[in-house]
Formats: sequence, C-alpha cells, structure tokens
Amino acid sequence: MAAVPEDAKFSLKAHFDGMAPIYDGFGPIWYEMGGSLLAKNPHPISSSSIVHDNACGNGVCSSLILKEADANNTPTIYATDLSPRMIAEVKKRPGLENVKAEVMDSEALAFPDNTFTHSVASMVHPTTLRPDVLTREIFRTLKPGGVALSAQFVSYGWLGFTQDAIRKIRPDAPPFQGPVPEEWKTVDWFKNQFVNAGFKPENVDVSKITIRVAFQDIWPECRAHMCKAVVMMMAGSWSKADSEALYEELMRRFDPETSDGDGFDHETLLLVAKK
Repeated sequence: MAAVPEDAKFSLKAHFDGMAPIYDGFGPIWYEMGGSLLAKNPHPISSSSIVHDNACGNGVCSSLILKEADANNTPTIYATDLSPRMIAEVKKRPGLENVKAEVMDSEALAFPDNTFTHSVASMVHPTTLRPDVLTREIFRTLKPGGVALSAQFVSYGWLGFTQDAIRKIRPDAPPFQGPVPEEWKTVDWFKNQFVNAGFKPENVDVSKITIRVAFQDIWPECRAHMCKAVVMMMAGSWSKADSEALYEELMRRFDPETSDGDGFDHETLLLVAKK
C-alpha cells in the first residue's frame, strides 16, 4: 500500500489540497456537473455579468463559462477557494488568465454586499462545516435579481462498494456513511439552506440528474487518493494491518481491470435560486 501514516486523520482541506494537481483525473464528473448546472441558468452571462465561482476547485466552472462566452462579451469572474493549491491551479490554467483568483473561505467572503449577478457553487455545500453560513454568504453577496446556481450529490455511488469492502475486512463494522451527514442528502435539506438564507421559496427550484462515473476514466493516482481518504476516515478505530487490507481491497474495486463492475452513479441535485 502507498503508505497512509498511522496517525493520519481525514481533513477536507487536506483532501482538496491533495486533489488539486489531479482534479481532472476523476473523469468528466466535474465538467458534467458544472455544465448541467450552468445550463439551468435563466439569466445569460454576458460582459455586464459579475460571476463568483465559489469554492472553484481548479476552475472547472470558470472554464465552462468562458468557453461559451463570445470573445467580445466575456464576463468578470472571481474564483475563490479555501485551498491555496487549487487557486494555484486556476492561475496557471490556460484560458483563465483574466479570472481573478484568490484564496478565500466560502463561509467568510471578503466581497461587499450585492456584488455578483451570478454565484456558482458546484459541490460546495457537502464540503463545508457550516452550510447555513455558506448559503447566507451566497445570498449576501448576490445582487438583487441575481442568480445562485448550486449542485451537490445526494447519493454517492462509491459508498456501496466501499461498504462492501469494509465489511469484507471487518464484518462487524458499523455502516459507513462517508464524510457527509445523511440528512444533508435530500432535496428538502438543500432547498431549505437557500430559503433559510433569505431566498423566497417560490424562487428556488431543484432538479435531479444522474452522473455516471466509469472506472476507466479515473486516473490511478485519483483512485489511490480516494482510497487513502476512506482509510483515514477510519483513523483511530482500525489496526494498521486492517487499514492496509482495506486500502488494497478498495483499490481492487476501483480498478477497471479487477473491479466487479464498470463504474458507479451519482444522483445529483441542481439548484437555481433567484434573489
């Protein structure tokens, strides 16, 4: 096993720092999620638009926005992320030279009230400790009449075979839920974050799509990163031998050559909220 320190603890910030240079190696999932979300935008993005790419990762949504923009009609884009390594990836990404990229906490945005015409937050709510604070910041920084676009998974396809792998090593292990609380994985919970932040209920719309992830589309280093993350979530309750066995079993199940299937599905919510 590629060593996971025995005292390693799972940290979302460290997880995304580690993902930064290999973010595109998780297959087309981020592009499909971001593209599907942006397709729901009811107000076209133009040169007069001021867009916030919130918790931007390596700039997927910024790239998708600019790809669709006419050369003479490009918006102003601010891309922020808590991970310095993600922001470094944005700054060196071709085509994003004019994006204003900055390290910033989504729960404490440095922007004034009523700044943005569009606020894009793709897969952000499940990665924050205080989603209510995050959503209030989205509402606060959005101009009246502006549009918030947000996406998140409500089912994680990899959890099923991860649970099977855990039970193979430790048959008495409790159910594995992953890093996101079960109550967060519902339409009502997601919509209520925005309603409670100040958006009118009738101005919040949620739809669902399914995104397929093929094992063959995931880079080997990404498989290793995900498997290490699961092992670290077990830190303190598993022996070194069991942790190593779990890592090897997870890697087998993620590998297209040895897996019992060809991939997994993520049920994904797409939310549009008008201020």
